[in-house]
Amino acid sequence: MADVEKAIDASPTPIAGVLQMSMVLRDSALLQTSYDDWRDVQACKVKGTWNLHNALSGGKLDFFILLASLAGAVGHPGQANYASANSFLDSFVQYRHGLGLPCSAIDLGGMEGIGCLSDKPVKLLVYRPSGLNMLQEQQLMDAIELGIRYSLPADNMRPTSSHSAFTNMSHFAVGMNSTKPISDPMNRVIFKGDPRISVYNNIVFADQKNVSESKEEGVRELLREVEANPELLREPDTVNRASWEIGRTLFGFLLLPEENLDVSMSLTSIGVDSLVSIEIRNWWRRTLGMDIMVLEVLSDGTIEGLGKLIVLSLQKKYGIEGEGGDDTKESESAN
Repeated sequence: MADVEKAIDASPTPIAGVLQMSMVLRDSALLQTSYDDWRDVQACKVKGTWNLHNALSGGKLDFFILLASLAGAVGHPGQANYASANSFLDSFVQYRHGLGLPCSAIDLGGMEGIGCLSDKPVKLLVYRPSGLNMLQEQQLMDAIELGIRYSLPADNMRPTSSHSAFTNMSHFAVGMNSTKPISDPMNRVIFKGDPRISVYNNIVFADQKNVSESKEEGVRELLREVEANPELLREPDTVNRASWEIGRTLFGFLLLPEENLDVSMSLTSIGVDSLVSIEIRNWWRRTLGMDIMVLEVLSDGTIEGLGKLIVLSLQKKYGIEGEGGDDTKESESAN
């Protein structure tokens, strides 16, 4: 407390606002967390916030922003101590508002380029594949701007609708979106099944569905043409079209830039594994109306191999045989 008061007294001008950004991490399983590790993590956020609150109680502040973490809202494995400290920050907003004082809490997700993860590339390699959206510096600045705007207790409580609970605009989270579709089995973000963000997930799912349907329009057009004229399955260009369309679908599953699509790419090189193969099987059944084994997907080798398998499946469905079908089979065997 003495150090905080000393720093305030040393300020050449009156202090107009506070940014409480302190943090200490001592990650471990709860049963292995020592008292010292619990206390060290708690102290900077809990005791530090009380010190700032008490030391500045006599001044007039425009804002009092507490940088918290999503861990306080949704938890995180190995961070019970950190989650608890951040939950305190979230509740402290209500305490200060009850006194008529400004306060806001921002629950941040993982930051990239700045902050504690900026020098931990291994951690980023773990987080990115899980689907966690890494925040950028500008998003933090935008969040702080909102925190300042809604820091005062007046008019920060408002109903979400005429028949539901109130929401506090002074407490919000940033970074609860994902880089992978919610339905993707490779999406391992902790909060994807949290009912508190179900409305947001439904909005995202609808957007993803629209994008997915637009990407699948090429496949549907090909299927309509084949249904009208099954003899198209004898033409080499049909394999090219099928390969391109399954490639677009795969790149959509894996969130890869479509401009890098090359149908000669191997499936393993773009990240197709058993989990993605299950998604391909489901897509195959849903879009083509035919079943395929996961092992068939994995054994085809390349995107073009899957395109040829689509044509072979359609040839079987429509009873198309002959020179074109034999050529396709020979090419498939060569792969």
